[in-house]
Amino acid sequence: MPPSGQSTNDLARRRLIAGGSVLGVLLFGGLLVTQCGGGGGQAAAERYSKAWERQDFNSMYDQLSPDSKKAITREAFVDAQRRALSTATVRSLKAGKAGDFKDGNVKVPFTVDTRVFGQIKLAAEIPVTNDDDDSKVTWKPNLTMPGLAEGESLTRTTTMPERASILAADGTPLAEGPERTSPIPDVAAEIAGTVGTPQAGAGDSLVAFGYPPETKVGLTGLERVFQQRLAGRPGGTLKAGNRVLASSRPVATRPLKTTIIPSVERAAASALAGRSGGVAVMNPRTGEVLALAGSAFSATNPPGSTFKIITLVAGLEAGATTPKTEYPFETAAILDGVDLQNAGGESCGGNLAQAFAKSCNSVFAPLGAKVGSARLVAAAEKFGFNRPTPGIPGSALSTIPAADQINGPLNIGSTAIGQGEVMASALVMTTAAAAIANGGFRAQPTLVPVTKPTGWQATTRRVAAQVTRMMLAVVQYGTGDSAAIPGVQVAGKTGTAELVDTTAPGVEAGNPANTDAWFVAFAPANRPRVAVGVELDGAGHGGETAAPAAREAMIAALKATR
Repeated sequence: MPPSGQSTNDLARRRLIAGGSVLGVLLFGGLLVTQCGGGGGQAAAERYSKAWERQDFNSMYDQLSPDSKKAITREAFVDAQRRALSTATVRSLKAGKAGDFKDGNVKVPFTVDTRVFGQIKLAAEIPVTNDDDDSKVTWKPNLTMPGLAEGESLTRTTTMPERASILAADGTPLAEGPERTSPIPDVAAEIAGTVGTPQAGAGDSLVAFGYPPETKVGLTGLERVFQQRLAGRPGGTLKAGNRVLASSRPVATRPLKTTIIPSVERAAASALAGRSGGVAVMNPRTGEVLALAGSAFSATNPPGSTFKIITLVAGLEAGATTPKTEYPFETAAILDGVDLQNAGGESCGGNLAQAFAKSCNSVFAPLGAKVGSARLVAAAEKFGFNRPTPGIPGSALSTIPAADQINGPLNIGSTAIGQGEVMASALVMTTAAAAIANGGFRAQPTLVPVTKPTGWQATTRRVAAQVTRMMLAVVQYGTGDSAAIPGVQVAGKTGTAELVDTTAPGVEAGNPANTDAWFVAFAPANRPRVAVGVELDGAGHGGETAAPAAREAMIAALKATR
């Protein structure tokens, strides 16, 4: 029964009105009226602008009307959107709150952050098909960039400031002026690099930085490494048709002072002596690079026995060996039934220091297998493998396979002696020696002066001290004695990386071309000021060719850093 004073019809009407909040119906005077839709156009514009904000061009295309999709293909749409943002040098877009649907359009404000023109406030009039839930965007060519009116296209004109000079550590120009000249052309030729017009296609990415066509950019050396820093910021005008949307002035940057010491750079180039390979010299405490010659940072090769520094660290940290551990004298290690011979078939062994000094594969390949691939890879990565070198853009990545890809004693043992699939640059192996010199702290290499080095602890001070003593033995009575400097304690490690199986039939024994020669070192060992790394392509044994080259560079660096 209905409550007193209410008819059955009244009660039914109350229930129907209450249900209307869910069902979208209203009852007035006995008439059932459905609520009208609306806001679909605004929602479509919001979805489109949010995808635009993310620069998700495929999602933007998915929201176009069927007629728009007939007028432009997905590929052409994506290309048009990208070209517009590149023209405006856009870094990011931020969409504001969409306005109401009006006359077939929804207005959406945007904050556009650009590299050349700064931050610009623009608005996009986004055409939509209707104001219902199925509303879609009607694309027009002016919808490639906020702020364009129908019939307008986006254009820009830009100019570059004068390219900044590159200075050596003592302030001497290595490259200056439009012609990039230097008062020390012999040094500049080794390190400064060249500028020129990018190869076909390579310049497309420079459009997004605001560079005018035919702008000369760094192609090699320091000119390439510091391209953006040296180029400065372009200036110019961004237009929508005849309207100016934004403008800016070119901004030149100050001369770039590097850490390169001319006398050390000369010595590094002299040590290379026109041979294929690389020489790197650095301050082990700060990571500041004093010289780079050849392909020291731009190419990688198997590091050979210089990698035994890392294997030694991993073995000591894991407790798999100690400085007093004794090893039998043998000519080879047998792993998985395969002989891994010592260089020249030499028989060597003794305590760990003696085995390291003589670079005994017969000791270090089994040691690596004992340590295991997981610990070996982890140690290598602490010394810079599989990590970029942010202080030197464009430097080659030194690599070691993942632990689960180095299977079995033979593969692990080969990796432990710097063969297998290990690849390193002369610079990264120099940083390995530098980390040992610096009490286990690996300072990130840098070509610009630093007040506080960045980096990480690659190993403990205790282990670094143990490895230092063994690296001293390499130069005192081991394979690196040709790097000895009278009156200076030099700690080093040789490497001879096989490029072919030297025991295979038909391979000429003793041919220097069969192996790359390596040597890394630091000095003075008690208070290190200099670390050096040398890699020579197809140059025989590290102790015979790379160690003397490193000695030459070290002497110059020690003189320059007194």
